[in-house]
Amino acid sequence: MMIKLNFLSRIKTSIIHMKTLSNIKTFMALCLLVFISAICTKTPPTIVEEEEEEEEEVCELLDIQLDKYLPSVNFKTRPGLYMENGILKHEGEAYAGIGVNFYGAFVNYFISDKKEFNGMFALLAERGIEYCRVNIGPFWPINYTKMNQNKQMYFDRLDEVVKAAEQNNIGLICCFFWVTSSISDFYDESCNLLKVPNSKTRIYMAQYAKLIVKRYMESPAIWGYEFGNEINLSVDLPNALDLLGPGNPALGQRPQYDENDIYTTEIVQPAMREFAQIVKKNDQYGRIVTSGNSEPRPSQYNQRTKKSWTTDKREQMAEAMAWHNPAPMDCVSVHIYDLLDRFLPKSENSYANLVKAYMEEAAAQNKALFVGEFFGLDGRCEEVIDAIVENRVPISAVWAVGGVEYSLSQDPARLDEVLNYIEEVNRKLKGQ
Repeated sequence: MMIKLNFLSRIKTSIIHMKTLSNIKTFMALCLLVFISAICTKTPPTIVEEEEEEEEEVCELLDIQLDKYLPSVNFKTRPGLYMENGILKHEGEAYAGIGVNFYGAFVNYFISDKKEFNGMFALLAERGIEYCRVNIGPFWPINYTKMNQNKQMYFDRLDEVVKAAEQNNIGLICCFFWVTSSISDFYDESCNLLKVPNSKTRIYMAQYAKLIVKRYMESPAIWGYEFGNEINLSVDLPNALDLLGPGNPALGQRPQYDENDIYTTEIVQPAMREFAQIVKKNDQYGRIVTSGNSEPRPSQYNQRTKKSWTTDKREQMAEAMAWHNPAPMDCVSVHIYDLLDRFLPKSENSYANLVKAYMEEAAAQNKALFVGEFFGLDGRCEEVIDAIVENRVPISAVWAVGGVEYSLSQDPARLDEVLNYIEEVNRKLKGQ
């Protein structure tokens, strides 16, 4: 707190400049009147408080002074994707389009010096594909060790990826924490500390989110922010104890996992919510925030409430979906692969009906549906794309391009086939 003593300081200054005794007496009489007036008034003296933001101790991984990031291209009116009155928009217009997963655009470059993003961004732009979902964080705990030892290189290379996206007019939906347990392993913390705000895991996550959002906020390449990847599939598992075992120290994992490493909705939900809150506080343009979660497991609701694999009903699925896409997130995230026995009657179990149900539940939550992954290597890809178009899903991304498992890039002919189909469909979605 700082109190400005303006009244007393002015009296002192005036007395210093008085030349005669009479002037001093006159002035002191005036001061007495002012003092009496101040006592009689109901208004208290003005106290000016200066709010000082408490300095936060920077975690070791992010203890670096970075030069300001300057975008190479400016946005037109408003950058990225954002929600307005329940409608997903880009640059002032309602948006719908299919993109791709380019998991390794940054992480492959950082971990293994594989620089594949320039050529891929150019190819995507040529095919009219406007955005991709990318991992902008380490994967294994050992990758966090490398980040800690090479902080400047880490951010230099991330800058390169963002600039290349800008120059090719490609948007990035940035996934921050692909494997949350790797952060816990790096800090030698149990996974259940993900629930605790002052755990080392959560402190890093909060500071990294704030740093990235503020650093690249003016870049037109940043289209949205994503918490992680499919963490909902790891929560509330009835057989979780059976899945525990030794870690792999060669990857930086802890030697052994126990009951404190079991994820539940109560553990992961606070971290997802805090991430969204940090993004909303620091991104003045209101870009979308999404969870990165898959579609709920067929028994997701019953797993949490009854520790059972019993198939959820439609309304139970919807509630589980809300748990794992908490406010203030803007999207309901699903990843669609196999058609499993879910809430739909067997006779109606199709990709078109599944996507329709997810669209309806997202709308009920006043959120956009993001089909963040679907399989690209076989004929199911076209079937899912048709369901996406039929139901006017605003954003979706096929898995995947670049160096990653099950990538379309492993089969150039199939890659060309899928990109051609997406290009054709995107023209239809834009009414061209």
